[in-house]
Amino acid sequence: MEAIGEQGLPTLTDSGGRIDLLVAYTKEAAEIAKNLQDAFGNPIETVTDIDVAIQHSVDTANFVLITSGAPTYLNLVHKAQVKDAEPDVKPKQMLDYMEVNTSYFDELLDLGDQYRADLTTLMVAGGGQFTACGISKGLEELVEPAEQSYFKGRGKLSVYGKNVVKLQCAVINLSLVHEVGHNLGLSHDFYGSGAYPANDQIPIFTEGRGYVAVPIRKRTVMAYDSLCWDYFPDERPHAGTGLKEVCARLPLFSSPQLYYDGYALGLTGGGFVKPVNAVSSMKKALWTVANFRHSLMPPP
Repeated sequence: MEAIGEQGLPTLTDSGGRIDLLVAYTKEAAEIAKNLQDAFGNPIETVTDIDVAIQHSVDTANFVLITSGAPTYLNLVHKAQVKDAEPDVKPKQMLDYMEVNTSYFDELLDLGDQYRADLTTLMVAGGGQFTACGISKGLEELVEPAEQSYFKGRGKLSVYGKNVVKLQCAVINLSLVHEVGHNLGLSHDFYGSGAYPANDQIPIFTEGRGYVAVPIRKRTVMAYDSLCWDYFPDERPHAGTGLKEVCARLPLFSSPQLYYDGYALGLTGGGFVKPVNAVSSMKKALWTVANFRHSLMPPP
């Protein structure tokens, strides 16, 4: 479907097969990208600067989406350093600063409009009060094509198209694709949601959660490690073992059609068993998210 954007250029309604992503970053994030370390303090030699770190994070996110069977990918439309210094605030406050008229990161909205970005990621160095790997605005509602309305080229639900990610976590912990999962209406695993309710959101579809396969010590992208901490308390990170996680995070979203070492990575549900299938849930949200902003039509 063709329309006209606010700049007078023709735009195109997206099918959901592509999500346009703007990645902004702070000066502090750019600095640590030059000497990025893994969870054990070892230098990550393949990452030499912020551009490499961002591209690696996007490529990894797309690998997760494709391998999981999600019919979409992230299209990096632009990356830019923000003017403001990184404030020492808690994750929720940092996310709130991405709103309009907060005195921080004012250029993000205009950049998103200029490059027709559906999602905007702010990469930060973190530290101080920013103790999480990331935070996002979780999708809470969907719209049908006939219901979608636009203001200056932005869909009425585009407020959900933002996330903040700590750079190190984006590179080594799948945190970019995790936060994008929240933007697509996904939530954590059932156990993790109960352990950390303040960090949780209600999934837009019941099945849209992470999954933990305790017998093989693996978990999908949206799952927390808290269930494994309680199953194996002596191996929790604070127990002095040096381990950063007990059940490794797989580069996969949950789905009962996906298997790892013979174990399904989701549940079909039935009876008292609730379904767990992030891939199925994501598919139903793609059109809405991919049309947070219409794409500019390519030149003839």
